[in-house]
Parts: sequence; structure tokens; C-alpha cells
Amino acid sequence: MRNPFQITLLAVAGFAFVLAYMVWGVIAQVTDYVDYDPVEATVLWGWTTALAIVGAVAILGALVIAGVGWEQRRSREREPLDAVPTR
Repeated sequence: MRNPFQITLLAVAGFAFVLAYMVWGVIAQVTDYVDYDPVEATVLWGWTTALAIVGAVAILGALVIAGVGWEQRRSREREPLDAVPTR
């Protein structure tokens, strides 16, 4: 069973990347004219960068959660049977 936090992080990453791609398309339309507003283009580029960073950090968080779960399963498999207390 997957961790719900991992699923949420992956959903946030996907949403952020889709929004970044959409804003990137808006930037292409805004800068298509000769007399475009450079301030508006810069603000949109900042949003695109911020959304891409949020997506990358969310994927990194999901990978950390997956690694912690993997290490816990791996350490249980390596645990010797003699470590189980008996009476």
C-alpha cells in the first residue's frame, strides 16, 4: 500500500508541472509582439520558475518517502532471527 503523503506529493508535482507548462505557453503568446511588456513577461517567467521548483521539490519529497519505506523493509529482511526474544 502506498503512503498517502507520497501520493499527494506526486499529485502536487504533476499539477505544478502542468501549470508551469501552461504559463510557459502564455509567455510565448505575450512575447510574440514587438511592443510587449517586459515586466509582465518577467513576472510570468518567475511564476514558471517557481512552479517548476515546487514540482521538483515535491518529487524529491516523494522519493525520500519511498526511500525511507524501502530502507525499513530492507532492514526487517536483514534482521537475524536470533534477535527475537524467547522465554
